[in-house]
Amino acid sequence: MSDEPESTQESAEADTRAVDRRDLADVLFLIRHTYPMAILATFQTSHTDTKGFELQDLEFPEGYPDLSEAELAKLAARVWDLLASISWDSIMDEDEGGSVTIDLREFNPLDP
Repeated sequence: MSDEPESTQESAEADTRAVDRRDLADVLFLIRHTYPMAILATFQTSHTDTKGFELQDLEFPEGYPDLSEAELAKLAARVWDLLASISWDSIMDEDEGGSVTIDLREFNPLDP
């Protein structure tokens, strides 16, 4: 029995993770560029079967005003195309409820 199908599947999964990482990095870069004082970004799995996340919230340091619902919705729409293709259970490390919070202070766009 050949290992080729399994290694082909592993290769495809690695390719998917690489694309997911790039898309997530683009999303986080856009958030940091648009709202440089944002410290946390919360995402939730979308209403599809196995992929896609939606931006749910941005948190700012104490004393910094929160985004209005309209501002958050505008940003969420801007990043949707990138988030829509990120696979569940891949790179986001979402919890059982499908939620993940990323500390933007630790994001380095130059990290692979």
